[in-house]
Amino acid sequence: MPEVMALPVTRDAKKATTHKSRGSQLVVVTNEPLAEKAVFLIATLSRIKDRCLQEYEQSKLATRDYYDQLKRENRLIIYDGPELFPLVQSAYRKSNILPSNVTLELVDGYLHLDKVYIGVVSAKELRRCYKEHGEALFLDNIRLFLGYSELKDRDNVNLLIMDTADKSPREMLARNNGITFRAAQVVPQGKNILSLEKASIVNGCQTTMCVVESTNDESNVLVKIVETEEAWSIAKTANSQNKVDQIVLEMAKYIRPQIVKKAAGKAGVSVRGVPDTIFDVFKAFYKDEVVYDEIYYLFLGLFSREPRNVINTNYTEVRKDLLTQLIGLQQSGEEIVQLLFKLYMASLRGMVKAQDMYQDEESRSYERFWKEDKPDYRSFLTLLAACGATEMNIYKEGASVKEVKEFLEKLDEVLANNSDKFVLYYCFAFEAVVGALGTKHASQIDRQRYMYDQLKSLPFEPVYSSMCRTAVRHFSFKT
Repeated sequence: MPEVMALPVTRDAKKATTHKSRGSQLVVVTNEPLAEKAVFLIATLSRIKDRCLQEYEQSKLATRDYYDQLKRENRLIIYDGPELFPLVQSAYRKSNILPSNVTLELVDGYLHLDKVYIGVVSAKELRRCYKEHGEALFLDNIRLFLGYSELKDRDNVNLLIMDTADKSPREMLARNNGITFRAAQVVPQGKNILSLEKASIVNGCQTTMCVVESTNDESNVLVKIVETEEAWSIAKTANSQNKVDQIVLEMAKYIRPQIVKKAAGKAGVSVRGVPDTIFDVFKAFYKDEVVYDEIYYLFLGLFSREPRNVINTNYTEVRKDLLTQLIGLQQSGEEIVQLLFKLYMASLRGMVKAQDMYQDEESRSYERFWKEDKPDYRSFLTLLAACGATEMNIYKEGASVKEVKEFLEKLDEVLANNSDKFVLYYCFAFEAVVGALGTKHASQIDRQRYMYDQLKSLPFEPVYSSMCRTAVRHFSFKT
């Protein structure tokens, strides 16, 4: 039988069916009239419309009555493999490939000086542009849309932008700083139209999405288009004017949601923690899910002088020499991120094994490694285990680029051919960290209370040595 994904979808005035769940949105455009009641979507990669569906419709199965009723009421939409493929192609393109050509119609001409074009774009035009190209517009942005969640200590900026777009659209031009496009080439197509080749919004993702999601078409937004092949210098400079942590800004060139999503697609996994992606929509076709923060902290720890930098991030502790030499090229960066996916999946097995192996009171005092949202804590264990499994301590007095490259190659080999070895070292890593953090005389409450302060100052070398001694004892006993 073919694997089928069935989703309930709701009616839309524009004949587009929409399903929202956990922040994701599935939109299927159909020319069929939709009923007022719930509409069901069946999606399968197999060809069912040719023979399978015909045989079913000729059968006398008990489910036929309900099936026939749904068809009569136009409440059933079926997409099989040949129809899904172009949908997935389009969705993937809108998530992972820079638009080859973006046509932008400005409100009233533009100012052109050197390689910079400045003008005003309407909400309607911005919405059309996003509908055509999707999230691919933000591939060179340091982040994706942050949403509208309320913050305890300050107003959410996006709520304020949306409030202006909805209630005071004529004030948008005055109140908002606008958006910045980067394009490899800009070709004027008349007084008001610019054609942008390989274009991306490098600053203004939040403004763009607020305007796109607003119900009002009357707002206008200032737009600047910079003609250049090099995207990151523009993105970095534009965002340095905002409240973006320096470490986040520097790291974003190499690891940001867009890059993680692209690497995830190639690795055959889906990503939780980044909103509204093709991976959310078609996650039923993928085997595993990973959390973006888990990969980010592994990446940060890998390129820090010591893994403890993930606990209390310090920009000066990031080895920019490794960043620029190992992943200066986009392709190399994606390969490392894909390796981190494999490492993370192996660490999940290590977590299960460690929890089962260590049941003493002291070990249970540190259950927040697994039970709380602590990807930074877990990444310390994972990187420690990776060094043990490869028998390479890349944090000793700043390993060379050659040594780190060799470490990554060995790690890839271990994860591919001997992942059980890594799982064991994950357990040894946990034992070593618990031994370094805890004292038998401390209460469970005190261990938990001071865990953060101890972990952020925990030197790597003695913990690594302790883990290796545990491994030697274990393998000696086995033989």
